Amino acid sequence: MVYRIIYYFANIIIRVYYRKIHVYGLDTIPKDKPLLIVSNHPSGFLEPIIMACTFPIDLHFLVRGDLFEKPWLKHLLVGTNQVPIYRFRDGFAGLRNNQKTIAKTIEVLRQNKAIIIFAEGSTSADQYLRPFQKGMARMAFQTLDGSPDLDLHILPVGVTFSASTLPGNEVVLSVGKAFSVKSFYTSNARDAKEKMEELNQYAYDRVKENMIHLEDREEEASLKQAWMMYNKPGKSQFLPRIVKGGGLFSYLKEIEKKLNSTQPKNVSVPDALRVSPVLAFRSHLWYWLALPLALVGMIAWFLPVAAGFGLAKSKVKQREFVASLQASASAGFSVIYILLTSLILFFGFCWCMVLWWWLILWISGIAAIFFWEQNKMVVYQDKH
Repeated sequence: MVYRIIYYFANIIIRVYYRKIHVYGLDTIPKDKPLLIVSNHPSGFLEPIIMACTFPIDLHFLVRGDLFEKPWLKHLLVGTNQVPIYRFRDGFAGLRNNQKTIAKTIEVLRQNKAIIIFAEGSTSADQYLRPFQKGMARMAFQTLDGSPDLDLHILPVGVTFSASTLPGNEVVLSVGKAFSVKSFYTSNARDAKEKMEELNQYAYDRVKENMIHLEDREEEASLKQAWMMYNKPGKSQFLPRIVKGGGLFSYLKEIEKKLNSTQPKNVSVPDALRVSPVLAFRSHLWYWLALPLALVGMIAWFLPVAAGFGLAKSKVKQREFVASLQASASAGFSVIYILLTSLILFFGFCWCMVLWWWLILWISGIAAIFFWEQNKMVVYQDKH
């Protein structure tokens, strides 16, 4: 029940925080097989939230074991299908608890369910897939050691953010084809190390195919510019927020190919995509019609959003976790804000005032997001 409540709440958060989430390959996800979902890890805990909200199956998550030591957080983690996994930095006592993790993993996978594991072992905001740690392959082999009849599959997933630390940007989530672990598995301890390395490398290559990987991290600015230029100012639709399919991913892979090439780089986009700001969003009448509502929305939602962003700025030291705390803190403060203002209106006036307040928050909030996102795109074009 907790999982389902958080699921609906998280769906609202990602649709507000991101302008577009482009998803590919959801129809290839097996629904009747145990799955280890292997993904890159560029942004705190937002990519597992995006996967949980878009995948047609419920997910389980391997998370840092030390989080379970906080009593106030443990029940929430258990209720949302989180499984603790311990690292060397957690000490030998923690590592011994990983036997319980393996047992829990086998229990989950025996029910033909799915578990997400981030094989890089840590979070990095770079558009670059780091080498996989041994833990993913070891866990897959240990699972089959304990349950050799299990038809365990690995599902490679790539996640790419246009700007992982900023709101109002885009995400590409690409799901690859699941493959069986049994084609790599061996119970022979002498050969297991080599086979695990083969599994790790194969999974690495499949994840890499499903994300944008830049060999030279200094080329990220070129990628971001090409990405922004893909969407004509004023022409990108506000809805739907989650888009299935489309040409963006193949376009970005072409840009990736050029940027990773040893040949002279030419990533200029077609002239047809270079739309003059004069002809862009600001020239439309409905831009100005939306402005009053947008201003109301910006004022109405200023306190909870500013509080969330302020908390993220003061507490987060690693940029990989900025977006995660911005989104979650702003959402949490927004819930508190709505409840408090509703109580004040209810006891100070009447219940109908509460309904009017909710309507104002909803309509003006949508207008504010719409106005801000479209204006942001035009400003980017003006600067470039």
